[in-house]
Amino acid sequence: LSASLMQKRRRARSRRGANARGESQTMPNALDSLRSLRAISRGGALSAFARRFTAGRALFAGDDARDGGETDGASSARARRRREPAEIVRIDVMGRAQYYPVSAGDRSNGYPDMIVRQLCDALDARFASRKLPAERHVQQLVAAVADESDATMAAAAMAKFHHRRAAAFASMKLPRKRHGLTPSSLMMFIGACHRVGAAGAALAAAENHNAIGLPMIRPALLKLCEACEDVDQVLRVYELWQKEGWEVDGAIAEAVVIAAARVGELDAAERWLSEFKGAGIDAFDAARCETAVADKRAEMASSPDDDGGEENGGEEEGGDDAEGENESK
Repeated sequence: LSASLMQKRRRARSRRGANARGESQTMPNALDSLRSLRAISRGGALSAFARRFTAGRALFAGDDARDGGETDGASSARARRRREPAEIVRIDVMGRAQYYPVSAGDRSNGYPDMIVRQLCDALDARFASRKLPAERHVQQLVAAVADESDATMAAAAMAKFHHRRAAAFASMKLPRKRHGLTPSSLMMFIGACHRVGAAGAALAAAENHNAIGLPMIRPALLKLCEACEDVDQVLRVYELWQKEGWEVDGAIAEAVVIAAARVGELDAAERWLSEFKGAGIDAFDAARCETAVADKRAEMASSPDDDGGEENGGEEEGGDDAEGENESK
């Protein structure tokens, strides 16, 4: 009996060991999980089979910051291991520091040296090859804006980027929040338009920011107010602020009054100043606005007098010369 009992116990232990070994073969280990996450970050989709995660085929190839030509897994893995760090470019956006990256792949493709039209063609080529551009490519395009026509093309490129990316992510059932651009792209675009005197393009993009995929933020509208070229644009920015559902505070009130004074519309600036003072807006620096209006009024009043004085002085000198010539005769 004891021998039979010992034999049964040995069989039970061997069965438990086999079951444990079978479960360990189906459970994903840490390396499998890491590989799955890396595959997802490159644009893969999750599919479950035998308790393991594998990368399914994505609609667009993932962006690896190299844009190289190797397609086999071993070459891609070696390329990722020796990937060079991206260069961070700092630019000034109307007195505010802004940063965007330029990868080694971007440099090898010549993106930093391209003009806006060439960059638009490069982005179209990426779409055609089923390789989604990244936000840094759009920011490099915006940084290259040199005139008003470039600003218009950049706005169209941002809209295309948003819609093509949204379609790609929707096909992979990824969150919508990953479809569009970030507020830094909007700030860069406003600064570029201000630099080339295309405030109208920046204002149009802000008014259609949902269609372009640009998230609106308060600092962007404040900067846009500084870029306005006439009082009609100032009014549109003020109406857009209210349309976004934001409370009129001291920041936008001061920006509107100072912008109206800067473009020479002193009557509109004084009307807004009186309206905001009467509304009792918190943190509204009325003294600063009054100073801006007074300084602009003094500037506008002194300019014609100076010109007239110079002209009159020239006439008097000419008259004296004429009288002297008559007397000599």
